[in-house]
Amino acid sequence: MSREEIINDVKRMNEEIINLGDELYWLDWITLGVPDEATEEDFEWYADDLEEYELLKKLFKAIMEEANEND
Repeated sequence: MSREEIINDVKRMNEEIINLGDELYWLDWITLGVPDEATEEDFEWYADDLEEYELLKKLFKAIMEEANEND
């Protein structure tokens, strides 16, 4: 993935978590992943650290799986 694709992917994941509308999932996300009211620099940070980007994707997947189980 290109740097821009990673940035866009992080933004997409962030929006999906926010759109879940569940404060507990959101708190996990902002505590362990993307900070609340993330800036462009926050999103770019993941594009500059692929290991952190991979960890973020795992966190996103875990949150989404739990949210889908609880629907």
